Amino acid sequence: MKAFSRARIIPPLAEQKVIAAVLGALDDKIELNRRMNATLEAMARALFQSWFVDFDRATAALFPDAFQDSELGPIPKGWAAKPTPPNPAPSPPCATRCCRSC
Repeated sequence: MKAFSRARIIPPLAEQKVIAAVLGALDDKIELNRRMNATLEAMARALFQSWFVDFDRATAALFPDAFQDSELGPIPKGWAAKPTPPNPAPSPPCATRCCRSC
């Protein structure tokens, strides 16, 4: 039994290559997600700085200076209250089952 417990079981080379490819793809995805998170955080910081610290005039278009009455109540001047379109039929689940919505 001691010989068996000390024996190292190494998968065949083909299987090692498949494992390495999967791990490499996961590493690439993790790095991409880190870069995307850094970009999104920088964008959020810049937006916060612009809106709440610098009070940029560029954001004035996002904040209406006048309102008009509608059947829904006050809405920004120039906007229109419209009914929302009916919900489309749900998409069929994908074959890969890649997420909880599949």
